[in-house]
Amino acid sequence: MKYVHLNDDEGDEYSPYEKIEEAKLFFDDFHREGKFLNDMYRAEGNRLDVNGLHQDNTARSRYYSVLWANVQILLPSIYQKAPNAYVQRRFHDKDDVARTASEMLERVIDIAISETNFNDALKDAVKNRLICGMGCVWIRHAPQFFYDEEGNEKDIVDKIELDNVDWRDFLCSPTDRWSNVTWVARRVFLTKKGFRKQFNKDPDDYGTGEDSQREENSYTRRRMIHENMVGVWEFWDKENECVYFISDSCGEIIEKKDDYLKLEGFFPCPRPFFATTTPNMIIPVPDYKEYVSQAETINTLTRRIQVLVSAVRAVGLYDASIESLERLLTEATETQLIPVENISDLKQKGGQAGSIEWFPVQEIASVIPVLYAARQQEQDSLDLITGLSDIIRGSGEASETATAQNIKAQYASIRLKSMQDDCFSFVRDIVSIMGEIIVKHFSAKSLLGMSNYEYEEDYSEQNFKEAYKFMKDYQNVKYRIDIETDSIMVANEAKEQESRISFLQVITGIIEKMMMIPPQAQPTLVPLMGEFLMFVTRSFKVGRELEQSIEQKLDETVKLLQQSAQQQDGQPQDPNNPQQGQGMTQTVINQDAPKPLQPQDLLKANIETEKQMYETLRTKIKIDKEVFIETGGVNGKIWTDEEINEAMNAINRTNKESDIEDLSSINAVAQGSVASNNS
Repeated sequence: MKYVHLNDDEGDEYSPYEKIEEAKLFFDDFHREGKFLNDMYRAEGNRLDVNGLHQDNTARSRYYSVLWANVQILLPSIYQKAPNAYVQRRFHDKDDVARTASEMLERVIDIAISETNFNDALKDAVKNRLICGMGCVWIRHAPQFFYDEEGNEKDIVDKIELDNVDWRDFLCSPTDRWSNVTWVARRVFLTKKGFRKQFNKDPDDYGTGEDSQREENSYTRRRMIHENMVGVWEFWDKENECVYFISDSCGEIIEKKDDYLKLEGFFPCPRPFFATTTPNMIIPVPDYKEYVSQAETINTLTRRIQVLVSAVRAVGLYDASIESLERLLTEATETQLIPVENISDLKQKGGQAGSIEWFPVQEIASVIPVLYAARQQEQDSLDLITGLSDIIRGSGEASETATAQNIKAQYASIRLKSMQDDCFSFVRDIVSIMGEIIVKHFSAKSLLGMSNYEYEEDYSEQNFKEAYKFMKDYQNVKYRIDIETDSIMVANEAKEQESRISFLQVITGIIEKMMMIPPQAQPTLVPLMGEFLMFVTRSFKVGRELEQSIEQKLDETVKLLQQSAQQQDGQPQDPNNPQQGQGMTQTVINQDAPKPLQPQDLLKANIETEKQMYETLRTKIKIDKEVFIETGGVNGKIWTDEEINEAMNAINRTNKESDIEDLSSINAVAQGSVASNNS
């Protein structure tokens, strides 16, 4: 084996391939268990028992497919569809440049997701997680170059590619947790033509994929797939901020590059989707190992049941001197008589019953129900460990009450929540890396074309340039924009419609309250109510489509109110004087006003506004709670009925107890202002 050694800054020998070989030993047990579980899931080849020993074909054909069944149930419970990007301003403030950049980035990410094999890669990664204990995805910036007839570069189309990395082809530095990982590597297999195109070197100098798979003799098909292909390790070194491409056969470094993605986390992959891990070990424990004892007991009982069921049949012994007895069992049909010579002799021997001795199946048949009951008990124990109730398996009893079934479903949802959260974080991290690559490496032409922003009504070249400049400074994106995903579960149209209806109800309620504000208080309270209106609008995802229109109408309304107030005061409008219009507070308490606003009216309006805010919050909490129950807790915090009622009671108590005190305070201030004005 030939190694290439480099010298780091401290003068120590540094060999990426030696680190890869070390990591192979570190993950050896995990890879061996993965092969065993992969064979079991596929139900092919010679099955292995828990200890890795081969079983005979008879035993292999009689087993209960616990692993396959659990994966088939958990996969759609954890991941169902590719997500949609959800990019928004982090603090929901009025920032037109950040809003434009968010909309553009969200559209480009959605296009990138739809153009890649995102769904297939994620589904394979989740399946690897459920079977072997680890799923991994690799994100690549793969621009396409177009050339003219003379070979000159004519155009570049930016693209992002997503690759599922098999658990056998992923390694990282041996450590205790992901935050301490210093390098990651994945193995890819290139055709000789692809190798020449990527590295401009002769692939025969670096061996073939057949050599790199020499340790996997049991995986004949995998070796056949990679035969005559070149195995290459893509090694990302975080400490030295560089990337190595290393031959898997001979260990030579094919190419070395500086970090060309410049990602915040350096690695072009998120934290793998791990199964059970502990704070002191990064190697995951496959789920099957947690219930292997129950699974093997179920397999043993299943084999016994099948053997006994096969033994329950109508067989026995008969008197060989009476040949007609065999014909009676093998040839006779309904109402057919078989002729017998000397039937009197047969009667003397006790007739047919005295000439046949049947095999006693009653004793065997009585054991079979006992074995079925024992297997069901083991299945119940397995359900307690995995959290998969019979409701999820679709085997609930009809005699159970609806309450009992709901308790089982809620219990299963709680057990699945942790796994769903891990999957959601895994998907969100992938989308975040995609967004970072788009921001840092996509051209203005690609961003404009993929976002289709030039066809927006408010499009202008100046707005686009400002948004593009904003995105190219990644600190802006990092601190002023939040990249999330909506959901990885199938969208519920009824919930979407309910969310829209709730949004309209809340918005129309606030608008109705704004219309009830007395004319004298409108210049003061309408801007405040407008802030409440925008606060609610930005909290609904469906409100993003109307946010700009509502904001524009509010600005126009406030401007008209200020103009009207200035005209009533007899003051000419001066747009260059920002202090103009503030005299409305004097009008409110001026005794010459036709209908002065009393402090009680102001207090009442404030209380009504506050109550409306909390009613809006209550509606939002109710929606969040329903979505939480529907999705198993993906979308946020649980709000119990007790918490909601406690919050509302506190608001009511505050309003009632503070009315008199606040009223007297405001009266004193108002009377003092009136006296000062009169003097």
